[in-house]
Amino acid sequence: MKRMFGLATLTILATTLLPSSARAAKNPVDSLSVSMTPACPGQTTRVAVLATMANGKTRNSTKHVLGFSPYDAEAKGAGLIDYDRLSIDADPVSTFVEPPFMVVKWRKDPSILGIAPVPLRYDCKFAAHLSGSTGSHGREGFMGANHGGGGAHGAHGGDGRDGGAVSVSVSLGNSPYDDSEVLLVSIWAHGEEVRKVVATDGGSLAILARGGAGGSGGRGGVGGPHGDRYEGGSGGDGGDGGDGGRGGTIRVRVSPDAYDAFQRVVTLDNRGGAGGYGGAGGSAASNADGSFTAVAGRDGKQGRIGPDGPPPEVVTGRVQLDWASS
Repeated sequence: MKRMFGLATLTILATTLLPSSARAAKNPVDSLSVSMTPACPGQTTRVAVLATMANGKTRNSTKHVLGFSPYDAEAKGAGLIDYDRLSIDADPVSTFVEPPFMVVKWRKDPSILGIAPVPLRYDCKFAAHLSGSTGSHGREGFMGANHGGGGAHGAHGGDGRDGGAVSVSVSLGNSPYDDSEVLLVSIWAHGEEVRKVVATDGGSLAILARGGAGGSGGRGGVGGPHGDRYEGGSGGDGGDGGDGGRGGTIRVRVSPDAYDAFQRVVTLDNRGGAGGYGGAGGSAASNADGSFTAVAGRDGKQGRIGPDGPPPEVVTGRVQLDWASS
């Protein structure tokens, strides 16, 4: 793959038959230049706009990027613009084959515009979060009734969900922006595909298929006040934390030419989920004279760590990723 998309900032000058003095009176803006800092998919880059006036002076117009007068801005195939920030789509498919670019137009005369390609890089720390969901947290116990009622016990936390089955395909390619070597990664889990492009020099990818963490136990309810009685109420016990879920299964198919880079760049994690914290016991209410007869509730137990999934299975073979083809 030897496609190369240039990163140089492009400036399109307004063309007109008017003399310079007439152009200055009619169109104060003579040209626009657009530039951005390089960023990885899923990141945000700053968009800078420099306007050159008809009299030769320049003006930093970055604050006007988001469609505010006097400019309109559009990101072609890149993501969403928010003031002077462009949020790049985390899915690399929209930017890997077709180069995205930014267009900024002067609202009074759309023929005056600036165009620049969005400079993408792939040497970031990427992660694919495919772990089981966290268990539900236990409800807090109710406060004891007036006249020394005991606090209710906190509910136990729910168990974390098991990690699912994850299927990964990895091939080797080249960045269309600077021809550097990249890993092309397709990950299937929970019926959906997650795609990543990762530089083999400086990039990394963590594929996480861990068991979900157990939910925390609810706090015990506090003891009820003594009211007309002498003694305050005891606190309720905290709920136990839920157990962590079992780690998922990970199966990887790597093209032979990508295997060494895969070993350096990609980490696979299918450990069991952490146990949930036990809820704190509810505090006791004091007696009418400030002393304590009632006792605080017991703290809940921490949930157990879930079992790890089986060792990830990695095999080599032919890999064809249609989304990475030109």
